[in-house]
Amino acid sequence: MAQLKKEVKKYVKSYQTQKGARWKVVLPDGRGGQIREGGFIEESHAMSFACTEYTKVLLNKNKLGHLGDSKITVSEYAHQWLDMKARNDVESATARRYGDLIKGFINPFFGAYKLQELEKVHLRNYISELQRNKVSTYNVNSSVTLLKMILRQAIEDDYMPMSGILSVRTPKHKAKEPRFWDQKEMNFFLNAASESKWIRLWRFTLWTGMRAGEVSALKWDCVHLDMKSGAHIGFIKVCRTCAQKTCEIRNTTKNGENRMVPIFPELRILILEMKQGATGPFVFGGHEPLEPSHFSRLLQKDLKKIPQLPQINFHSLRHTFCSYIDSTGMNRRIVAEIMGHKDLSTTDRYSHVSNQTLGLEVNRWIENKNKQNPNNICLLAL
Repeated sequence: MAQLKKEVKKYVKSYQTQKGARWKVVLPDGRGGQIREGGFIEESHAMSFACTEYTKVLLNKNKLGHLGDSKITVSEYAHQWLDMKARNDVESATARRYGDLIKGFINPFFGAYKLQELEKVHLRNYISELQRNKVSTYNVNSSVTLLKMILRQAIEDDYMPMSGILSVRTPKHKAKEPRFWDQKEMNFFLNAASESKWIRLWRFTLWTGMRAGEVSALKWDCVHLDMKSGAHIGFIKVCRTCAQKTCEIRNTTKNGENRMVPIFPELRILILEMKQGATGPFVFGGHEPLEPSHFSRLLQKDLKKIPQLPQINFHSLRHTFCSYIDSTGMNRRIVAEIMGHKDLSTTDRYSHVSNQTLGLEVNRWIENKNKQNPNNICLLAL
């Protein structure tokens, strides 16, 4: 018992409150997380709690096995790891994604392996098998990255020795080139889909560039038509997002920062029309937010009636908006602020040069050169 108290004492700390000194316990739970408890009036009470919890941790480690004689499998440890992550670190949507990858990819191949048995060849065989089954490179990389995260924690928890498996490289993933519309195609769509039930949703997104979850979570209290923002009259405060499928409203955006989207003249007219028929706090949906995961399906339904246009998904409307405002010559930093990008490199990926914009810019450049020097060979280009 004396040895146990000596070992546990380092996890018991004192701190000051308005009512005087108190004691708290912060000790590792053996799964990468922590056991925390505070408010003990006496140090002896904190020590008693710490000894009890530390004993449970030791018993749990002995039950599962530890370095040298561990029998814990990848499947068993992966579920422990996921439970710890769900409680401490990640959003519910991310935890669900991790769970899907563990269930659909990692466990079918690695589940029965003991942690200590894993070697480089196992991961290489896993990658090869997924590629033979024509699994997308995105899912291959995602599952391998997740497996490495789990194994790093297992190494830290002493369930397995340092392994060369972490050095195995994953195949390079080449992202698909995102689709977007130029200004001509955008106007054509808005005219062709003018009778659609969802035309206001398409117009709003094309004129704000907001994400699906942000559009779904937008409330009228964040739409300020008569407040000045620089040279513009009115702006939309983007400060909430709606989770896919669960429709849980979160008081944060994707990058964790609020932003202002200016209300351009066309958007102002649209908002005034919508406000007249508003039935609830949400701009779209009234009393309940629309489910953002349905937006792409609804857009595809409307696009089937317009075969002349390139088929795009809902998120591509955001690319279209970014490309349009960037093509007008707006300062790139301002474009990034409106889009909610922390890094200008992200804006570069979202902003695309259309053939229409390219042609107009080249013609403008040639005309300017010809004005400066009428004998320039560029005259031939015209």
